[in-house]
Amino acid sequence: PGIVFCIFFVLNALIWGEKSSGAVPFGTMFALVFLWFGISVPLVFIGSYFGYKKPAIEDPVKTNKIPR
Repeated sequence: PGIVFCIFFVLNALIWGEKSSGAVPFGTMFALVFLWFGISVPLVFIGSYFGYKKPAIEDPVKTNKIPR
């Protein structure tokens, strides 16, 4: 998602530099950046924090060292 957003941002900057009407408006671009950094990134860090806090999953049975 980050690479796609960067490509989108660069292409939009080039279109905006040519004064094209096809460029995404500034308000919409700001909303996308806010959604990315304001919601998505914090949720990733919160999820990783709680994921690393959980104990490791234990197998319900003992596994053999001899492969099948």
